[in-house]
Amino acid sequence: RWRAQRAGRLSEREEAFARASLSEAARGRRVRRISIASVVAILSIAVVVLFRLRSTADQLATKSQRDLIDQLEARGREALFEGDVVLAAEQLVKAYDAGLRGRGLALMLHRATASREAQLQVLEVGAPVRYTELSPDGTQLLTVRDGDGRVGVWDLASGTELQHANGIAPRWAQFDDDGRRVVVAGSVPKIWEPTSGRAIELPRSASEIRFGPDGTVITQSETEVAIWDVASGGEVRRLPIAVPIIARLDVSARHLAVSDGRAITLWDPGGALLHTFEGHGDEILRVSFSRDGELLLSASADGSARLWDVDARAPLAVFSHGGRIVNALVDASRSYVVTTSETGAARVWSLDGTMLSAFGDRRAKLTATSLDAEGRRAVMADAAGSACVYAIPSGALVQCFQGHGKAITAVHFGPDGRTIVTASLDGTVRVWNAEARAYASALELPARADRLAVTPDGATLVTSDHTGTIRGWERATGRERWRVAGDGGDVSSLAIEGAHVLYTTTRGAYLVDAATGSAVASAAGAYEDAKLTSQAIVLSTTTGVIEVRSRNGALVRAIDTGAGVVAQLALSRDGRTILSANGDGTVGVFDATTGQRELALAGHVGPVLDVVFSPDERAIVSTATDKTLRVWDRTGQPRHVLKNGELLRTPRFDRRGRLLTASADSDRIYLWDLEGGRLLAHLQGHTPGSPSYALAIAPGGELAISGSQDGSAIVWDLERLGAVARLASHSHPVVSAMFTPDEAFVVTASWDSTIKIWEVRAAALEVEVGRARRLSE
Repeated sequence: RWRAQRAGRLSEREEAFARASLSEAARGRRVRRISIASVVAILSIAVVVLFRLRSTADQLATKSQRDLIDQLEARGREALFEGDVVLAAEQLVKAYDAGLRGRGLALMLHRATASREAQLQVLEVGAPVRYTELSPDGTQLLTVRDGDGRVGVWDLASGTELQHANGIAPRWAQFDDDGRRVVVAGSVPKIWEPTSGRAIELPRSASEIRFGPDGTVITQSETEVAIWDVASGGEVRRLPIAVPIIARLDVSARHLAVSDGRAITLWDPGGALLHTFEGHGDEILRVSFSRDGELLLSASADGSARLWDVDARAPLAVFSHGGRIVNALVDASRSYVVTTSETGAARVWSLDGTMLSAFGDRRAKLTATSLDAEGRRAVMADAAGSACVYAIPSGALVQCFQGHGKAITAVHFGPDGRTIVTASLDGTVRVWNAEARAYASALELPARADRLAVTPDGATLVTSDHTGTIRGWERATGRERWRVAGDGGDVSSLAIEGAHVLYTTTRGAYLVDAATGSAVASAAGAYEDAKLTSQAIVLSTTTGVIEVRSRNGALVRAIDTGAGVVAQLALSRDGRTILSANGDGTVGVFDATTGQRELALAGHVGPVLDVVFSPDERAIVSTATDKTLRVWDRTGQPRHVLKNGELLRTPRFDRRGRLLTASADSDRIYLWDLEGGRLLAHLQGHTPGSPSYALAIAPGGELAISGSQDGSAIVWDLERLGAVARLASHSHPVVSAMFTPDEAFVVTASWDSTIKIWEVRAAALEVEVGRARRLSE
């Protein structure tokens, strides 16, 4: 601007000044541009850094939240399965508050609140409980603590300790008939009145002690049996027993029974020896009178129990059990004898020695047994902390109570049979509702159950048993609606399609009406599997032929696979394509309309056991005895070979298209990514080493159920990959399990000859959370 205002030529100094001014102006502009660019760059970098820090913080917060949810859910699940339903409710509600949602959570909360109804009271004794005795009226419980020997008397209704005595260190204790006095055995036996605290000490140690007839107390040590006066504690008499060791003692209103190892001596209260019962070949572990005192029962390490007529002084029956018999009980009506072994096996006998049923859990050592007052139920407790109730004489498992963290040391039925009391080394006593059932209803079959199906409306259950008989049951009432007698062959498949039931045996195939059981069609032959479409019946034979028949049973075409036994069939949704699992290790793909073979998928090196279409029918999945699972596309090209060294069975798909398989070699359930061909997870919850015989996906695809050799069924949450319910009420393997179409119930079939229906319906999640909050509070 200055140069433009100057006319004429500039002096040298002026030119230099002008050039310097222009240069300085240009430099200033460059500095300003660089400064602005630097500020913009710094601000941009700051924004990026802040965004990344925010993103990282969000990711860390999200991961932390996920970890918290996982921890709370795991604690809640563990507490639920261990029977601590209050802790389970507390942890699961916290998981909900942290953001956990889903049907599996609702079901766990529902089972926690429902299980609380079965557990009426928990007594915190404060130390392992060695021994307990229930008062005659069932209102009070006497406990003996391990270690310090403290004896407590508890009110069961309120769960409070009414009275206690320290330093007694008893080995045995008993209430008298009116519940006013307690006798305790130990180094210093005592006759104790809990209400007043008054105690009379007896001068000689005793390992067992009983109230006897006519105001007496009877004590037993290793070398003597003595009778004492209750009121004064003075000795009345000593039985003249000349044996080195006295093992067991029991008392009735008229007699005393004392075992000296292998024989039992019978005495009257006056000290006269009446008889010696002999016959056992090893140590006698228990002697007990029937309630009326007319029968005497002994259990021995020789594997037998013996029943004696007290008045006739004669043996009545021998019950050969096998293994050490630790307990033998006769019911109040003198109809049955129940014997239990150390392994947890139990048997019910008629009084003439005929075995009526065998039952029990052989997985844990038996620790205590009790019969109800009517002799219609037995409760057996074990070293794993479970107490299971069985129906007598059938031996059917009714309910299992779980909640103790250590071995149960004592178990009692209440006098009215409505409660069960268990004591444990975990330092607690628990009172249970004996009338609670783990399942909604049960159906009893005359033979072991083999297969199970449910009609589309969920109203009818169809079962097959070991005799080949097919039955239709009304699910809501358990009433048998119809029955089809077996044809003499073994049932090989059972399925329901629409209004019809299709089943096959080694002698024929039969289509019957699901509502009435009336015959619709049949075919003679030895069949392995069957599928039903709206137009046809497709059957596989033991000779490798696939038969396509009309719905009236007429043969339309026979397809010879040339592959030996066809173990299983699968159909496309439109019914036009048939898959066959062949005995020669191939998977056959056939056109159902023409019978032409489209593909033979080779790769397995052993007989194929299972074959299924993927949900979108773009892939075929097969399992075989070679312990591989193979995935093929519809053109026959192999996509994946999945294996883990175990025999995989029962492929099923969840709602995401992920593949679920059960292992025939272990207790694991495996979840696979079908697209990527990789193992996603394995689920464990059944007894280690017990394979699953049944596996089914709920119609909604979010839940699954497995039935195991250990007699339990487990409901799995496939979204959270964890167990949400353990249904343990069968005494033999569960061989079939499925959901009803509305997913409100699970139905299980077992070799214990029962079908059990379990309610797995939960209310809305918010409702279940509200109930659980009240429980945890």
